[in-house]
Amino acid sequence: MTQAEVSSAPPVVGYRGEPLAVDVMCTDVPSVAHTQSVGMAMELAGCAGAHHLAVIRDGRWVGLIDDRTLLAAGLEGVVSGEPITVGDVADDDDDWVDPETPLSVTAAGMIDHQRDAVLVRTGDGRVIGMITVHDVLRAVAAPPRRRHHQPWREAAALPSQPVLPRPVPLPRAARPR
Repeated sequence: MTQAEVSSAPPVVGYRGEPLAVDVMCTDVPSVAHTQSVGMAMELAGCAGAHHLAVIRDGRWVGLIDDRTLLAAGLEGVVSGEPITVGDVADDDDDWVDPETPLSVTAAGMIDHQRDAVLVRTGDGRVIGMITVHDVLRAVAAPPRRRHHQPWREAAALPSQPVLPRPVPLPRAARPR
């Protein structure tokens, strides 16, 4: 939801005991710089086993990018021959919820905005986590315990240098003599 939609929205009401955004959000989110190439971001997502990456600019979380967007942008870059960066294709951070938003309201907003992930931000704009469709499903399958929000921690998933494949030794019979 955008800031205008949140401020003009009616009061948030969930059922008694309903989990809140802070109860189901993920705080260890792999991140990538907005200047990073799409190819490197795809490698990062693959190594981290992540479907979403936080996009960072000047040390601040500015949006999200998912694996499908990365794949499409990677193919576009191959076809066009032009390098594409994460910042060129990432979603901005317009879709977000407050930590105290009930899960049903969060899920309804994700459906309405056709998003499979949203940021969780405090009133002063600090990002403290992310909620994905998997987090919502996990909460439905096994209701989470109430918790207080912790500051978001940037998860280093890859070293800053490219990860290249190691040479594989040939079997003895295939080695040149």
